[in-house]
Order: sequence, then C-alpha cells, then structure tokens
Amino acid sequence: RLLLEGVTVVIVLNIILMATESYAQPLRWRDLMLVFNWLFLAVYIIEILIKLGAYHHHFFIDPWNIFDVVVVVSSLVESFLAVQQQGHSGSGVQALRSLRMLKVLRTLRLVRRARRLRLMIRALLSSIPPILSSMVFLGLFLFIFSILGVQTFSGVRYGKGLHARNNFHTPYNGLVLLSRVITGENWETVMRDCGVEYPRCTTDEEAQRVLGDVQAIGDCGDTWFSYFFFDLYYLAGSNILLNLFVAVLLENFFNFQVQDDFVLNEMHLQTYQSVWRELDPLGHGKIKTGLLRELLSKLSAHGNPLGSCALANEFKVGESRGARRGREEARRGREK
Repeated sequence: RLLLEGVTVVIVLNIILMATESYAQPLRWRDLMLVFNWLFLAVYIIEILIKLGAYHHHFFIDPWNIFDVVVVVSSLVESFLAVQQQGHSGSGVQALRSLRMLKVLRTLRLVRRARRLRLMIRALLSSIPPILSSMVFLGLFLFIFSILGVQTFSGVRYGKGLHARNNFHTPYNGLVLLSRVITGENWETVMRDCGVEYPRCTTDEEAQRVLGDVQAIGDCGDTWFSYFFFDLYYLAGSNILLNLFVAVLLENFFNFQVQDDFVLNEMHLQTYQSVWRELDPLGHGKIKTGLLRELLSKLSAHGNPLGSCALANEFKVGESRGARRGREEARRGREK
C-alpha cells in the first residue's frame, strides 16, 4: 500500500512538472526537467520490477500492468532520443516529437488509483453501445428534417442567417445547418430568414411576370411553417434527443455506483486475487486447508468482508481438535 501511495504522489508530481513545460523555455529549466524526468522513470521502473518480483507471470494478467509497461518503455525511448538529439534536427527529432505525445498517457495511470475516476471511465465505456444507438436515431431525425427543409426552404432568399454556406439547397447543406441549429447557434435568425414574406421577397407571381416563365419560383418563405418547423425541431432535438446522451451516461454511472457501494465490490475482489496469489504463487487454483486462516486474516487486515473475523471464528480454521475441546470446556466452566 505504501508503494501504491508513493507512486501516486510521483505521478501527480510528474503531471505538475509536465504542466510547466513551455515553448522557448530557459535552457537551465529544460535540463532540470530532463533530470526530474529520469528520476520519475527510475521510480516507475522500480515499481514494475517490484511487482514482477511479487507476481511473476501473473503480473501480465492485469491489463493495467501491461499499460504501465508500455508507458514506461515509450518514455525510456523518448528520453534516450531526447539525449541523443540535443542540438540536432531531422527525422530523429520528428520521432522524438511523436513519442513525447505519449507522455500524456502517464496521466491515465491515475485512473487505476482513483476509485471514483475509474468508476466514471467504466461507466463511459459501458455507455458506448447505447450512445451509438442514440446517434443513429439522432441521425435519422436530422435526415428527416433536412429533407423537409429542402422541400420547403431550398429557394428562400439569403438573409442574416441563411447564406451561401448555411442553407437548404441540398440535403447535405440542410444537415450541416440543422446540426448547428440543434446546438442553439443563431437558430432564431435562421428561423426568421426562412419565414421571410412579401414585400421583403419576390413572390411566385411576380417572378413569373418579370421572367415571363410560368414555372418561375419566387424566393419567399412561409412564416407560420418556419416557426412551427424550427420550434418543433429545436424542442425535440435540443431538449430531448441530445439529453438522451446525458441520460445514458447518468444511468450507467448510477448502476456502477450502486454496484460499487455493495458490501462486496470490485476492489474487494482485486484484494482477494492479490492475497490468493501470495498463498498460491504457482497458480494451482487451490491452497492447503491450514492456509485458510492466514487467507482470512490477510483479507481482514485489508478491510475485505471476505476475511471478516466472524467468518474466521465460525470455521475455526487451523485450530486443532484438542485445542477446540479445551476452549469449549473453559467456556462452560466460566458459564457455571
């Protein structure tokens, strides 16, 4: 536990140090950051070596351990390149810049150590399938209103909201416009432009008379339909459909929160696995009966309900028959 807390502090200090990095920083500070970077790497390497010595091949069962190894190896390569490429330019510098982006992954190492943050990540990952379904439904909703907009407002004259890059001339343009409207970007102006009427526009009759073409179409809109169209779209899209994504995230976070608040949660299971590996280092999947009391006592020391004292006392594991008989007789004597 001390190792876990110590490495967590080192990760936080490393993040703070990375936040101080800037363009054209003093040479002395850059050299000092390089020294600190090697110190942090040394701590990370020592942590991995200690875990490898404790868990052996079981170390690679946990995906987070593999992630830690990848981060440390990439950081080592980046640090060696940084030393070799000082004062040089070329492809090596480009590779160095690419590897430096991987330094951001060090911040993710805090996820496994922060229970609440890990809970949010799990909720986010489990929300991906329902979020994809919601996105498909939202896409259909946008497409339907885009087709309606093209059929109704494709020839409306430009205004403050409608212009060459924001119109209903094609379904694609309509999708782009409605994507902006659903976020609330200037949607009232677009609604008023689509509802423009005579005398601020050219009616069909006037266009046919001026052009001498009975099929000529004016550039007027429809005020009432425009207001109905955009009000309905904004109400359903912004206030209902977009909130589906928030609802999905909240539901999954609440479900994981309930599971985490159980008497037996994921952290307890991880502790159980860790203690079991100590007693079964070769991974046989079973331990001797005499080690069961040690298992329960170690779990109890970690605050794990699987190792509660009540459970240990109930089974009286590892206690000889004679000792148990003597303890029972002593108890009866006290009762008399």
